[in-house]
Amino acid sequence: VHTDNRSVTGRGGLTLIPFLDINFNNVKDDNEPVIPNLDLRINGGRFLDREKDSLTRVMDLEPYSSVLIELNNDGFENIAWQLRDKAMRVYIDPNQFKHIEIPVYPMGEINGMVYIKKGRTLIGQGRILVDIYTATGELVKKIMSERDGYFTFLGLAPGDYYAILDTEQMEKLGWSFQPDQIDFSIQPSEWGDIVDGIDFTITVNDAGDTGASQNENPIKKTSTANVGNNDKPTVRQRSKTTDDAVEKNIIPPTDVQSALSFSQERGIFYVQTASCPSMGIAQQEVAKIAGLTSTCSAGVVNSEGKFKVRLGYFKTRADADACKEVLRNQNVDAFVGTVEDTDKKEETPLPSEEISIAVPFNEQAGNFYVQTASCPSMGIAQQEVAKIAGLTSTCSAGVVNSEGKFKVRLGYFKTRAEADACKEVLRNQNVDAFVGAVEDTDKKEETNRPLNQAGISTELDVNAGIYYVQTASCPTMRIAQTELAKYEELKIYPSGIVAIDDAFKVRFGYFKTKAEARDCFDALKRMGSEAFIGIKNP
Repeated sequence: VHTDNRSVTGRGGLTLIPFLDINFNNVKDDNEPVIPNLDLRINGGRFLDREKDSLTRVMDLEPYSSVLIELNNDGFENIAWQLRDKAMRVYIDPNQFKHIEIPVYPMGEINGMVYIKKGRTLIGQGRILVDIYTATGELVKKIMSERDGYFTFLGLAPGDYYAILDTEQMEKLGWSFQPDQIDFSIQPSEWGDIVDGIDFTITVNDAGDTGASQNENPIKKTSTANVGNNDKPTVRQRSKTTDDAVEKNIIPPTDVQSALSFSQERGIFYVQTASCPSMGIAQQEVAKIAGLTSTCSAGVVNSEGKFKVRLGYFKTRADADACKEVLRNQNVDAFVGTVEDTDKKEETPLPSEEISIAVPFNEQAGNFYVQTASCPSMGIAQQEVAKIAGLTSTCSAGVVNSEGKFKVRLGYFKTRAEADACKEVLRNQNVDAFVGAVEDTDKKEETNRPLNQAGISTELDVNAGIYYVQTASCPTMRIAQTELAKYEELKIYPSGIVAIDDAFKVRFGYFKTKAEARDCFDALKRMGSEAFIGIKNP
């Protein structure tokens, strides 16, 4: 009910109802919640207070005319919730509020890596196009990988898709890749489905063309010092339709010359790009410049308590200047330095021919650990290790492969107190983590298995009835526990978390009659909850 001392007789109004269209049918179904914080602009009228519900009401609009409504996604709590139509025109009728349902779509997201194989080392490859197609072969999106090979895209509707590397780009470069195609599905979800692990590995078909780097322009030819052969190489590439080798003359992305191994004994000149506080950060910097020039290799030197990223070493200043110029042309800041013989003895070279960011740690040292992330691939896990490397000097970080996931952990610790101290250090530096023990089990929750929640006095029994009231469906247990904690004062109704289809559902019940479920539903509504009544599948 709204009261106002201004007359609105003959005027019109709108009630805008943004709802989460989980099944993408553009119709609000009973199980599709209304969501708050719709951000909009409208030419005319005035807004009513909407703090207690998720509806947006606009009144005092000119009747018998059209108003333009502009919408955007900025106010939604989940980035996956997106609007398809961001502008609409509505005709205003007098003396009534017109209801406008606005579907908001929970879009799916994919993440992956593009690697290039150099010897036995896999390095992230930038500027590679990844094509996303529907199952029927319709192109949806072309994505370009970032400098470290990582790519992501948010905006896929539920359905079946497949991803491949752009065949035209691969043919021009004379490269092949595995796998040929990755099939994946986006499932309907309130929070938007996320598919990880869309990883491709590029193989340079001719051993002489390994100078291409992760950050170069694929069609740009860069001249560097000390290159003796300017002839175009012959690259063999297998055709898609035949097993016979097809020879093509291709201008390589950079001059073809095997990079020399990183060695301080080769000369007294070097090119330095960074001075880092920890080995993990330094190795990240090495990964960024690896392969940018084919005439020298990068490595890490521990000098004066800093981990310095350098290329070289060179016998002459001219060679070092040429390397610096190549980096400068690719927007990498660097300077040329010299090392006296006495200084070289004090510095400890740390070659980084194979980038392995994870610091070795001992899982046998104790039963307790601190975990910061669980990743779908080793590449992503190594990136996470690099972020926390050096944040604490009392323990080492590493990656543990468990149940198909690559888990980033610190430790191990003999006592819980040591693990808690490490966690507190990370927390003070805004790193989320939890303490675990090796005897803990990480068994996947069975379908419809109720999960106990600390602080809830009543027990959720899925066999007590067929009706339940659901308030949220969350992608992780932690989010679900946070949601459940909001209703701790509502202890007269059994509550808990149920794991179904990789989602954690916050539910109350189960109830034998719909009337009992309705009482619980009404109590939740009075607390401002967006809930619905459901029936358990037989």
